[in-house]
Amino acid sequence: MTRRNLSREHRSVAAAVVISGGVGVVAAVLFHHSGADPSTAVIAGGAAFGATMTLVLEVLKYLRGL
Repeated sequence: MTRRNLSREHRSVAAAVVISGGVGVVAAVLFHHSGADPSTAVIAGGAAFGATMTLVLEVLKYLRGL
């Protein structure tokens, strides 16, 4: 599937997933390097992913409404 085949909304969601995934990985790595056990680091990364995903999608929804 090429970029031309994706609608604007699908590209927005794809961008939100990529941004959120990066934030989640960074959070997990930082928690692990701060001395937290790996399971706590994974939970922190997942929480950061979810929070960032929600925030990015809400901002995109707001910007589309302007």
